[in-house]
Amino acid sequence: MLATPPGLAGVGDCEKIDYVTCDADGDVTALDLGGVALQGPLPVSFSSLAALQRLYLQDNQLSGVLPEGTFAGAALKCARV
Repeated sequence: MLATPPGLAGVGDCEKIDYVTCDADGDVTALDLGGVALQGPLPVSFSSLAALQRLYLQDNQLSGVLPEGTFAGAALKCARV
């Protein structure tokens, strides 16, 4: 399982986290994690990012199935897996 990056475990300024873009309300709108050597399955918490518009996961060593609901959000416009 992927470790939770610093700053995502609680309340914080997500703009200070590499690869993350947030809106004015602090909701995560983009995760650009392509080619950052991720390994293993994605955590179920990915499916709870309701404001996510862009998700880039290509060029990693991910395994398993995507968490249910990962692509169900109405906000999601682009995904590269």
